Amino acid sequence: MSELHIIRVSLMRILYFLTFITLVTWWPRLFSHDGTWDPLTGVGISFYAVASILALVGIAYPIQMIPLLLIQLLYKATWVLFVGLPITSSGAESAFAEELMIANSVGVVIDLLVIPWFFVFKKYFGLPKLKP
Repeated sequence: MSELHIIRVSLMRILYFLTFITLVTWWPRLFSHDGTWDPLTGVGISFYAVASILALVGIAYPIQMIPLLLIQLLYKATWVLFVGLPITSSGAESAFAEELMIANSVGVVIDLLVIPWFFVFKKYFGLPKLKP
């Protein structure tokens, strides 16, 4: 863990915890649903439920679970760009769509601030270590 400052690691743990408490609420829907699922709805709910478990792992192993934060950032940004903005610009925005747009936009900003970008680029993309 010495590769990252303790404050950064703590912020990551807080983000994993917030992700966990937000997404764990999808599990009851999986267990209590009657009938068959719409396939795409089932994918979304299953993804959120499993992401809650991975976020719980992230609290214990924040650095190893950075890919979860990257997935979280990318799906939120993708939703904002390709779903949220077109709904907003079409004027067909509902209260629920507005809520999702705000939540995902705020989530993108938080993810961008918390993810340790220099570490990510060095670890996953081979960015050489910068010398002082």
